Amino acid sequence: MKIGQLCYTTNRYLTCLYGTGMPIAFLKKNNQSSLVVIILLSLSTVTFAGVFFLTVYFFDFCRSLPGQGLSALPAVTLDNNQESGDEQKVEVTSGDPSIAQVVKQVSKHLALPDGEVLVATVLDPETFGREHAGFFVSPKKGDKVLVYADRVILYDPDRDRLLDIIHAALPGQAAGDRSVSTTSP
Repeated sequence: MKIGQLCYTTNRYLTCLYGTGMPIAFLKKNNQSSLVVIILLSLSTVTFAGVFFLTVYFFDFCRSLPGQGLSALPAVTLDNNQESGDEQKVEVTSGDPSIAQVVKQVSKHLALPDGEVLVATVLDPETFGREHAGFFVSPKKGDKVLVYADRVILYDPDRDRLLDIIHAALPGQAAGDRSVSTTSP
């Protein structure tokens, strides 16, 4: 049986002038099995490509999560017993004295909120700056990050200075209602 002038069929293959052949099942117009095979190959290719791109996206997303430039220390709980005087008394319930020292140093400059605080140390300023671009200005190695429920504080223990404070709006609170009370060092 001839198909056109350039190709002819032998058994189950289509042979053309170049001498190469393909299974005829892919070329018959009324063969339902060829349609099923084409659909299955297409679906498997699309599925494989989708899984591949989702995997790449997932690993890229996980790699970009905050924390790669930080060394997180255990969380502590603060009970601020604000007396009538100017000095803020902070009670830190933590077994690590370095965390208590950082929190007490920061409390000299800023009225800290009650509740749990996470203290972290900046290990890689470049990574930290990229991850938090637009939030923190020029962090350096050894700076401390104090994370509260409503704010994040960047503190330089070498110079005993607060470098930056970022406030998060709580539910039901307008963005302009946030206030910071500080004392001079």
